[in-house]
Amino acid sequence: MYDEEIVLDLLGKMAELTERIRARFKEVVSVSELTDSCAGVEKLDLLLMPLIVIGELVTKIDHITKQALFEKYPQIPWREIKGLRNVVAHNYYEVNAEEIFDTCKNDIPKLAETIKQIISDFQ
Repeated sequence: MYDEEIVLDLLGKMAELTERIRARFKEVVSVSELTDSCAGVEKLDLLLMPLIVIGELVTKIDHITKQALFEKYPQIPWREIKGLRNVVAHNYYEVNAEEIFDTCKNDIPKLAETIKQIISDFQ
């Protein structure tokens, strides 16, 4: 078994990060807003850091739970989250702004809801 308190703390951090991404992305309506100006590139960078940390937290939780927790929630591509972290952290200049836009628009809301569900399932 694993320490549920530690996992809940990490899940809480993930929830905070998804909300941070949603707040930063709220005004973005097109990919070009992340690429066509210095302010846009700064916004892109502000979205990338929490995505890196989310990938790290998924890896950490997987390690703590021996991959048992996230397999109960197959609606989220957990392996892809870790893969995105690796691309952003190690190949920054290969980051595809369209993929980040799509991730923030479509995947982060689903991830946020699933994290809330996981936290609720612990209680």
